[in-house]
Amino acid sequence: MTLPDGSKGNYELRIDKAAGKTRFTFPTNAAMTRGKCEFKSPEELLKYIETSVGVVSVSNGLRGTIARSGKYQKVDQSGNPVLTIGDPILDLISNDDGRVVIGREGIYLTTAEFSSSRYRSGGIRSIDLSGISGALAQSQLLSSARGEGDFVLMEASDRVVSFASTNPSQLDFYPTGGGHIRFKAWKKKNWAYWSMGAEVETWGGDFKSARIDSTYIDTFYAQTCFVVKTDSDSDTNDDYVDEYEWGVNAPQPIRVESVCNALFKNQQFTGYVQAGPTCFQVG
Repeated sequence: MTLPDGSKGNYELRIDKAAGKTRFTFPTNAAMTRGKCEFKSPEELLKYIETSVGVVSVSNGLRGTIARSGKYQKVDQSGNPVLTIGDPILDLISNDDGRVVIGREGIYLTTAEFSSSRYRSGGIRSIDLSGISGALAQSQLLSSARGEGDFVLMEASDRVVSFASTNPSQLDFYPTGGGHIRFKAWKKKNWAYWSMGAEVETWGGDFKSARIDSTYIDTFYAQTCFVVKTDSDSDTNDDYVDEYEWGVNAPQPIRVESVCNALFKNQQFTGYVQAGPTCFQVG
């Protein structure tokens, strides 16, 4: 389909109605600009999002599923790099400073992203860790070996050095031959917009293949776990892939659990990541 009203860039946006999913595909050196970012009312904003990315209306809100492949940079109308939030929907509806205007009110959509380094979205082309991957691995290794910080050492061998965050939402792998691959899950809310899901990202080389299998969990009756959706996505010969759920003024599941697999640097990596509070399981 054509790009949303007001947006430019060398990316592809495709609405897969059969799968109930919207796909953003970003090629090498991909860029996108803002679309429409000033609205007279919340209803006008919701209508713009609904028309642009294809979603399910939920009462007075929206709910959708996104799959993205490839990294991108947000640019201004002249092609100069500007602040990139890292969520294509938020980058679409915000100006070059990350702000959307509704009526007379300006809302910065970076609040959640900048509240913690754990919330920073991946897949941003201008955040290139390839040159410091060795230093990152060394820093994490020293802290983990001392029993400090919030990463636990999983393996330190002639094959790989790898770490898991203690929450555990993130896994980092540093193959001996170089490069860096990360599995990460997230759950966050910004303004009336929320998103949650998982991503696979690499620096210093592309993965040959990657797959994410996610389970979205909510609760009912005394906090009992209840699976509300399962989803998966995959990609080949790329440096980023994700899959996630999002909504505006719509109920958000309590938790996401994802199994990530990737073939990177001729090695197979597998890991489990999750985000959101735990709930009780019965049966």
